Parts: sequence; C-alpha cells; structure tokens
Amino acid sequence: MVRRRQREAVKRCKTLDAESTFLAVYRLESSVYYKRLAAAEFLILSELRRGTPLGEALARVPDESALPPEEFGPKVEGWFTTWSRLGWLCSPKGPEA
Repeated sequence: MVRRRQREAVKRCKTLDAESTFLAVYRLESSVYYKRLAAAEFLILSELRRGTPLGEALARVPDESALPPEEFGPKVEGWFTTWSRLGWLCSPKGPEA
C-alpha cells in the first residue's frame, strides 16, 4: 500500500532586497577559500592588483563609502594586516619584477 504525503502549508517569506557581496577567492596550501570583503576593501585590492599606486588606490575609495573618515585609517591598517597574514601582498612575478 502506497501512502501519499500530505503537503504542509508553506509560509511565504518576505522578498529580500538585492545587495552586492564582495569576495576574494584564494588558494592556500592546495585548498580554495573565500573571504567576504567590505566594498572599499575590494576596491583597494582591485586597484592594487591592476598596479595602481597605493595612494591613488586609497584616493579612489568613494567618500560615500560606509566608513566615517576617522575610522578609515585604522580599518585600512587592519585590512593590510590581514592581507599580509594571508600572503596576498607580495612582489609581482614576471620580467618587470
């Protein structure tokens, strides 16, 4: 005898607003990881990857970012500490290095 399951009533959830998520995907010792980044953090890393000098990369962070000016310096310092520990900051490889 086959019994049919009764479907339970499903409550509808509120639709969530779309928002951007910034990630860095990296490899460490043959494993792949990801790290969520703040928008300003992602922008700075992207600019540095393109070869933009640090001062210019920092200047490109929009004033309307979620960081108040007095928190920007300590936040950037923390990001650089993390990036260094993860090995993301290194000299470029190639003929120009």
